Amino acid sequence: MAPYRMGLGGFLLVLGACDHGSASSGGSADAAREATQAAPLPSATHRAATPPTPRPPPQPCKAATVVGTVNVVPFADGPKLDGGSLPLATSSIVPDDTWIDVGKASTLTARDAESTRETSYVGPGRFRVCIGHKEEAWVEEGTFESVGGAGERPGGEQWVATPLGVARYDAAKWRIVVTGTTVDARMAAGTGYFWPADGVTTQYTAMEGGSVPGQNDQGWVRLDSGTGAKLTVAKPVLTREGATAALERCVAAAKQAMALTASLDEPDASLADIAPKDIVARRLAHAACAVAHLRIETLPPSPAREASLEQVRTAEAGWKALAPPPHPGPHPVP
Repeated sequence: MAPYRMGLGGFLLVLGACDHGSASSGGSADAAREATQAAPLPSATHRAATPPTPRPPPQPCKAATVVGTVNVVPFADGPKLDGGSLPLATSSIVPDDTWIDVGKASTLTARDAESTRETSYVGPGRFRVCIGHKEEAWVEEGTFESVGGAGERPGGEQWVATPLGVARYDAAKWRIVVTGTTVDARMAAGTGYFWPADGVTTQYTAMEGGSVPGQNDQGWVRLDSGTGAKLTVAKPVLTREGATAALERCVAAAKQAMALTASLDEPDASLADIAPKDIVARRLAHAACAVAHLRIETLPPSPAREASLEQVRTAEAGWKALAPPPHPGPHPVP
């Protein structure tokens, strides 16, 4: 089931309607008594088979604080607004299916409705916040900062996609600065992980006497307090060429994740062997497709862009469709 989404239309306009019916007083008590006597009581079997109440959909994020100029801007193929944008105010809902433009010397701090985790977006820059009403964001350009002590918890990861790679963390103090050809990620406190996209040059640093990070065989770089990663490309990747390369990586990663998940249903499947690999594959598919989706969304409208969007959405739906398998032990952490 697709998650509930507060779209731009819902952000701009909320309509409500009430229909208060009136019941006739004559004979209402007799009718109610007869209906109660005629209706059979549910059996124990029927009660046991009643499905559980579904969990309510996640709620949208709120703007905890807005400093300076922060505007909502539809995607290239989204609905148009008078003037092209709409100001975002403190305590308002942050739409997850639009760009958020943050002006120079301006900041948006968003708060997740369920976890209460807070993340800050510093301008000048363009962002997508609380995607799917979950702890995930895109940074096309600008500065992302994690807010320490707000909603951090083991297993509750925040993901941050950039054109050159993806960061994720449970509890950490990040500062990630994104420009047209660079990403500079610095870890002030805690631990996080960074996945560099294909074709990106990486350089890692550490405080004096510290250990310089390095990429492991799962594709992620662990960054601890006092370490950093500088990612660069020779030319901008928010182009048709850059989007196509990222999309190919996304589709391949999604297929691998889907194949591993499907193999768990085989009669002789070994959960102890395949389940950890499935988790790693899903994580890589998540990262690769987030980079591809971000790059594609920045392109101007065209039939080619629409075809690419359809492909990336299909790949994302593919690796997400199958429920993650039970794992016999702790999840592998790169």
